[in-house]
Amino acid sequence: MTLVKNYLSGLKWDRLPTTKDPRVPFFLILCLYVATGITVLGFNRPPLQVLLIVGTTCLFDMLFSLAFKGNFCFH
Repeated sequence: MTLVKNYLSGLKWDRLPTTKDPRVPFFLILCLYVATGITVLGFNRPPLQVLLIVGTTCLFDMLFSLAFKGNFCFH
């Protein structure tokens, strides 16, 4: 846990993703898909559960990146 805290203290968020970043359209498409699924397609999941699942998978992705690649997130 100390390794993560030390690494996070050294991060500098100096910019946001540009519009050319492929993560932006994928994020928007997935948000639209989830919103349509909950409201129209009948996914039968409350929005809080969807947010919890997405947040948990993002956290695991960052932790696995730290464990296997040695960098925490966006380096």
